[in-house]
Amino acid sequence: MSASLDGKPAKQLNISITDASGKRHRVSTDETGKAKLEGISAGRYAIRTKSVLDESGEVKGKPYNKTALVSSLILDVDK
Repeated sequence: MSASLDGKPAKQLNISITDASGKRHRVSTDETGKAKLEGISAGRYAIRTKSVLDESGEVKGKPYNKTALVSSLILDVDK
């Protein structure tokens, strides 16, 4: 599995994969944006990713120092 952000490898991206029974697998991408998924069988999975960037800004007059990027995906794995 590989992940990218703005066309570049998503380094140190935390990935949480949860199956229909609630069992959770956690992996992180390496410096090249790749992660190895093991122990995944056929079924439906919810996948969440989170990455925190050192990007500051302001929302509604309130400053922030970091930006969190979160995404979710439902994946059906066939064997």
